[in-house]
Amino acid sequence: MMPPSAGELRATVSKATYTMAEVAVLFGVARQDVYGMPAVMACRIRRVGKSRVRYSKAKIDALLGIEPLRAAA
Repeated sequence: MMPPSAGELRATVSKATYTMAEVAVLFGVARQDVYGMPAVMACRIRRVGKSRVRYSKAKIDALLGIEPLRAAA
């Protein structure tokens, strides 16, 4: 099974953060390669007591040039 494309992932994700796996798919790299990307690591959200690393959705979307979804007027 193929991982979802960035467009499919963006369409299904409506939360304020991304996981490491989601960030890797968006940038098209292996998960371990995300650690070597300083701009992405700057988007990391540190949470004490949590085992999963999360990344700010707004900052990652800005790096990718993805416009935020706007509510219909």
